Amino acid sequence: MRRTREILIRLWRLVDVLHSRRLGASIAVLREELQTSRATLYRDLALLQEAGVRIQADRVNGEARYRLLQDAMPALAPTVRQFVALRLARTMLEPLAGTALCDELDALLAKAAPPKAGTSTMTAQPAPRGASSPEIVRCLEVALERRHRVQLLHRGGRRGEPRWRTVDPICFHLVQEHLYFVAHDLEKDAPRAFKVVRIPEARATEEPAGTHPEVDLAALFRHAVKVWTGDPVDVAVWLASNVAWKAAEWPLHADQVVEPQGDGGCIVRARVAGVTEAMRWVLGWGAAARALEPPELTALVLGELTGAVARYPSAAVREDAPVLHPAKAKQAVSPIVRRTAFRIGPNRPAATETRPRSMKRNP
Repeated sequence: MRRTREILIRLWRLVDVLHSRRLGASIAVLREELQTSRATLYRDLALLQEAGVRIQADRVNGEARYRLLQDAMPALAPTVRQFVALRLARTMLEPLAGTALCDELDALLAKAAPPKAGTSTMTAQPAPRGASSPEIVRCLEVALERRHRVQLLHRGGRRGEPRWRTVDPICFHLVQEHLYFVAHDLEKDAPRAFKVVRIPEARATEEPAGTHPEVDLAALFRHAVKVWTGDPVDVAVWLASNVAWKAAEWPLHADQVVEPQGDGGCIVRARVAGVTEAMRWVLGWGAAARALEPPELTALVLGELTGAVARYPSAAVREDAPVLHPAKAKQAVSPIVRRTAFRIGPNRPAATETRPRSMKRNP
């Protein structure tokens, strides 16, 4: 699904450029506008033609110029299934709300005939990981289309302090429901990926964007939404037997090595940049993980756990605070949804997963 959305964004940008150039555009012009390779352009043009989009190549001075045929489109009269399919497509594209792609689809749905009486309607739901401001997305997209420089206020760093950045737009990129604005940061003189949800304000200027080397998106987003910063370091993390099988599903790093252990657990080894994200990964496993190497990672995890425990006053400080034995912890959890019960501290018991009595295992 993620890969499909990325292709949709790229195809839509190609359609948008072709639509704005009624006399057509050469491959060289399209490469400059879209900041993509020649092979990708030919492949995208073929995909659009296979999808039924009418694109014509005219020869001008021996050079092929591609243009979008402006034929009259038939009136839209979808069936109920077609209407629902459009709604589902719009819901899947919710992280792109504010872009011309979503605006056009919204306009199409507004003109579409409503479902027949007695059927339920479907509405687009908010993005599950936090929605970006459509106004911000629209501003960035306009700057991208016009190839104009942008000033944006971005929240980053450990404290999330907002800072103004002046950037030259490159493209949008969607990673695990998160929309990123890829741009060349003039201060850093390097390409950067700015999470759009962390941009509270953006201003498109009238200054043309500069020319920069082509960006390797795969390298820029090699660590997905994780923000790895720091010097390269080798880390090792032990996972208990009850979660070891999930190590490949929720990897610490794409290039990690998983070493099975005799007790059914495993040791995950990887070379990463800095230990901050590795610390968060370890904490995400709760009592089922233990940082082994390097000492900085172990100290960082222990410091976070110690700070977390300090947030809960002990019985010695608050005499009225209830003390719950780990063996009875599961009784205090909701009978509808039970979670893993564990206690932080020395000699802690292994994590125990329980189920409601009404849930029976399948034979």
